[in-house]
Amino acid sequence: MKMQLGTATLLAVFISLCTACLITNCPKGGKRAGTHSQELHTIRQCARCGPAKLGHCYGPAICCGPQIGCLVATPDTARCLSEAASPVPCTAPTGAQCGEGKFAGRCTANGVCCTHESCHIDITCQLTTSDAPELIDVSADQTNPLYSLYSSYQQENPGLGLSE
Repeated sequence: MKMQLGTATLLAVFISLCTACLITNCPKGGKRAGTHSQELHTIRQCARCGPAKLGHCYGPAICCGPQIGCLVATPDTARCLSEAASPVPCTAPTGAQCGEGKFAGRCTANGVCCTHESCHIDITCQLTTSDAPELIDVSADQTNPLYSLYSSYQQENPGLGLSE
C-alpha cells in the first residue's frame, strides 16, 4: 500500500513539473508560449501551400488562397502539418473578420471563412486589394481553372443565398 502511494505521489510530482505540451497543435499559450524569449518575438509568415503554392497554411490541415479557395486535409495540405509542429509561431495573411461565436475567424478566400481548426462558407467574405492586399496576388495567373470556375459561378449566381 505504501509502495503504491509513493509511486502515485512521485508520478503526481513528475506530471506537475512537466511543462511540455504533448499535443501537436497546442492552443496559443501552450507550446508556443514557451520560455524561449527570442522565439516569442519571432513571428514569421506561414508557409505557402497548395497547387503552384497559391495558398498559405491556416491550420495543420488547412491551405487557403484567393485563387484556390480552401483545401482541407488533402495531399496539398501536408506541408501545413509540418508547419503546425514548428515551435516558432507563424502568421498567415488574413482578410476581414467573419463568422460568429466558435466559428469566428478571418476571410481567407472569396466566400470562405476559416479558423485555425476549420472553414465554412460565408458569403460576406469578398476579398479585394484594399481589404487584404497581402491576400490578393496581383501577379498570380487569374486563368487558374479553379479561380475561373468560382468566378463564373459567382457571376451566374449573384443573389444565391448560401447557408452559413
